[in-house]
Order: sequence, then structure tokens, then C-alpha cells
Amino acid sequence: DRVYPVPGSTNEFFLTHLGHSTNGTTPMSKYYKVTVNTLPSGDLQAGVTGNISLGSAQNLAGNLTQAQAGIPKLNADGSLSDDYWLLTHETCNDKFRLYEVTSAGINLSNDVNVGPNLVCSTTFPPQYDVIGTFKFNSCYTQFAMAMGNKVSLFSFDANTGAIVELATDNTITQPFGLEFSNNSDYLYVYR
Repeated sequence: DRVYPVPGSTNEFFLTHLGHSTNGTTPMSKYYKVTVNTLPSGDLQAGVTGNISLGSAQNLAGNLTQAQAGIPKLNADGSLSDDYWLLTHETCNDKFRLYEVTSAGINLSNDVNVGPNLVCSTTFPPQYDVIGTFKFNSCYTQFAMAMGNKVSLFSFDANTGAIVELATDNTITQPFGLEFSNNSDYLYVYR
């Protein structure tokens, strides 16, 4: 689950929940609009901070992994826009799903087929690459994905959302954490 500020608002947020269904068609991944209403500062009491309202669930997709990343969207001149990207990945294939997070909601921007296929096997013991992680470098030009026994490195255009696979290593057993060096020359993998 992840929280994104609603662009242009100071008290509204989008809460995403990525879930997986075995049939791949039931929309298990959803998002909610959360509004935080606080009391005037003079009325604050110990332990009382206001109230929170949760909007109705909005569907994203039915077959997403649990990996997601929120990235600022850049304008064409390289400056920060008010919007965000939400990057996810489907199960059992090589498809990234890239959503735009705007004041109007979270909407699919592009499906990008790039990189290694994720593993799905229904024979015993079943195996699904659904738990993983994304990590972006500090300038949002590259990201890494750890999923199953794969660690992949990609370039990313934070203005257009273009994704290009740079490398994949299939020999790292159970990677669970990623971190870039300060200058983005190295990617550290925790296992």
C-alpha cells in the first residue's frame, strides 16, 4: 500500500492497495481517495487531531504484483510537475503498467512490455512472482526491480514514462532489497 498526495490539495490523498487474484481478471488492486479534515488549531486537544473520510474504492487492475513505486512526473523542461507516476507490474508476463496520478484520480497512461517475464506456475508447488520491489535512483532516470530470482535495471523518462531494459540478472537468489549509490553508478542488492 502507498499514499500519494492529490495534486493541488493539502488535505486529500490517494491510498493504493495492490492485490493479486488467481484468475487475473478480478480487480483486486484498488485506490481510495482519503480526505483529512482537521480541527482549527485553537481547538486541538490532546489526542484529537480531526477526522478522516475514505472515498469509495476505484479499480486499477486484477493481476498486478505487489510491487509499486511513486515517482514525481517531470515537465518537458525537467522541472517538477504537480502530478506523479505510479509504476506497477502485471503477473505472469513482461508488462509494466504506468498510471498517471492527477487531481482527477489515478488513470492508466501506458502498458510497457519490456524486460523479463515473471514466473507463474500452477503445478504443485505453485509459484507466482507477485512479491517484489522497485527502487529508483535519486534523479528518477533509472530504476531496478527485484522479483523472484531476477534483478533488472531499467532506464526511465520521468517526463514521458518511457521504460527501457538495460540488464537482467537471473542468478540472485531471493533478492528483497535494492539501493542505488549516491551517484547511481552502483546498484546494491540485499538478499
